[in-house]
Amino acid sequence: MGKNEKLTEQQRAAIECGGNVIVSASAGSGKTFVMIKKLVAAIENGVDLDGVLAVTFTKKAAEQMKDKLRAAVIDAMEGAEEEKRVRLKIQLSKISSSNISTIHSFCGKLLRTYFYAAGVDGTFDIISSDDALAKEYKSRTLESMFERYYAEDNGHFKTLLRCYRKKRSDANLKNLILSAYEELRNTADYANLFDAVYSLYTEEGFNAVCGELSEVTGNRYRELKTAVEQFAANFLCPKKEYAEILQDMAETLENASRSSIFAPVLPLTLKRKPRDTTDEEKQAGAVFKQFKDDITDRYKEVRADICAEELERARFFESGKTAVAFAEVLKQFDAEYTALKRDENKLDYADLEHLTLKLLKEPQIRREINEKFTCVFVDEYQDVNPVQEEILSRVSGGTSFLVGDVKQAIYGFRGSKSLFFAEKFERYAGGEGSALRLSNNFRSSDGVLAFVNSLFTDIMTERTCGFDY
Repeated sequence: MGKNEKLTEQQRAAIECGGNVIVSASAGSGKTFVMIKKLVAAIENGVDLDGVLAVTFTKKAAEQMKDKLRAAVIDAMEGAEEEKRVRLKIQLSKISSSNISTIHSFCGKLLRTYFYAAGVDGTFDIISSDDALAKEYKSRTLESMFERYYAEDNGHFKTLLRCYRKKRSDANLKNLILSAYEELRNTADYANLFDAVYSLYTEEGFNAVCGELSEVTGNRYRELKTAVEQFAANFLCPKKEYAEILQDMAETLENASRSSIFAPVLPLTLKRKPRDTTDEEKQAGAVFKQFKDDITDRYKEVRADICAEELERARFFESGKTAVAFAEVLKQFDAEYTALKRDENKLDYADLEHLTLKLLKEPQIRREINEKFTCVFVDEYQDVNPVQEEILSRVSGGTSFLVGDVKQAIYGFRGSKSLFFAEKFERYAGGEGSALRLSNNFRSSDGVLAFVNSLFTDIMTERTCGFDY
């Protein structure tokens, strides 16, 4: 979109809306254009770029945002009064060094500023978590650990070997440790998870797990009951026996939703389908049978994997031995891998995030950062992981502008949680801020949009994706 192109009502609302704003922006709806316009509007209203943090997810995107902002500021200078023009010129000169960057670049800058509080050497090098050097460090750490464990005849290690060694090789266990570690590091305060493992495998922990599972199974039974009630409301029963069977099914499902997960699974109904004689009855009977068979199968599946209570308790505590052993080895790997990186004065991307989060938990440092950054902009907000989400929530000392689209979440394998976007959108819509939408697509033809909308309306549902397209 160029300087003279008109804004849609949705775009104008997003640009002019103050306070904390979250925008659900569909593909091709001009979200980057809107973000740049909002940045320029903030600058024109007196915001200094030194107090702006704009986060993107690639270095290329950050440079493109700077280029677009530069062009937009130059456009704004044309025809402006002298005082405003001078102010914009000053801001123009700050774009190259501004905090428009990836989250990791921002974290690196903070850590070099507050290195003394983070406990690192300010001259550290940054390595990608999956580049050759990081892989070498992880491999060295694992080899050293395993060699020591074999020599010590370590009990936890032996437990894991019994479970995960394949064909007399420990390669599978090493891969499990590495993949679990990557997943673990996407969690804020992940060290606390080790303690959680130790405390889970108790009688209280078993009861808690049973309680959570009971809630899940209860909800599934209630969903089936609702399906039965909806079918009964719309089914033209040729005989009263059909209504009686449906009522019996609904009562069984209601009772099941309230029962212990270890209670016997009773038949969905003992009532037999009546014999149909006329064509109308046979047609209705066939529809009824298909529905009843489907509900019966789904009813049996709800607790199909749950055995007797004593057997499940025994399995629970046995699995706890493996879980505790795995937690101990992961904890040791974390300590030794971190020590190796510190010896080499290297920090990977996860280190940048966790150390920045540590800084932001220091009241004085957080206060200084909040005072500095009065405006926070986040692009592709649906792709933040739990650590990044907490960092961003702690940085802003003023307003925030978050843009994303849960339908375009692509970094689940890196720990991103599009759930954060959906939850925050609901909270802002409920009064914590402003929740807006950009839904007009300027990139595709009407025919393409109609086809895509028709296709994904059926595919992307609450059940399959956690949200409705």
